[in-house]
Amino acid sequence: MMGIDVSDVAVYKWICKYSTLVSKYLNDIVPRTGNWVRADEVWIKVNGKQNYLFASMDDDTRYWLASDMAETKFQHNADNLLRLTKQTIGKNPTRFITDGLPAYMKSSKKIFGKDTLHTRHIHIQHDMNNNKMERLNGEIRDREKVFRGLKKIDTPIIEGMKAYYNFTKKHGALKGKTPSEEAMIKVDGKNRWKTIIENASLYKENSE
Repeated sequence: MMGIDVSDVAVYKWICKYSTLVSKYLNDIVPRTGNWVRADEVWIKVNGKQNYLFASMDDDTRYWLASDMAETKFQHNADNLLRLTKQTIGKNPTRFITDGLPAYMKSSKKIFGKDTLHTRHIHIQHDMNNNKMERLNGEIRDREKVFRGLKKIDTPIIEGMKAYYNFTKKHGALKGKTPSEEAMIKVDGKNRWKTIIENASLYKENSE
């Protein structure tokens, strides 16, 4: 490209650098969400081994709220995921929708409290299915395959995936909007990534 030879390692380092930069900026923005939150887990390969990414999503806007990486599925504590979720939306959800994994039930009571109705053992059909989360899981797996597995469990690549999904990925179910647009977060300019990186750079300068 333009006579410039760029190695795969250099590109990977740029992705990590800018994923870290934008995540610190975007994670301080509070999306306008509904009162229902969904959560699920998906396995991804990290350094050649199977790990699990636990993630949460706003039911109304499909905004990817938070994530937490774990080496195991059934022995993982979901407290951190729910704390990050609550921090992102600034409130407790009225309903929390998950599969039957016991960790969600324990953490929901502890982090969200008794006023949050936890719906688990959901059906594949009807209004209590978790298809929205399954679509997010599919997006995560597709992006992970591009990287042919992630290199470490605390990789910033996950935050980059989250930014892409929320601010770039348009959804047919949202009538062509991105989750961030549905959550009333506006990004000006045709190149949204460029705008986000510029805003994140200014945010970093003002924070230092």
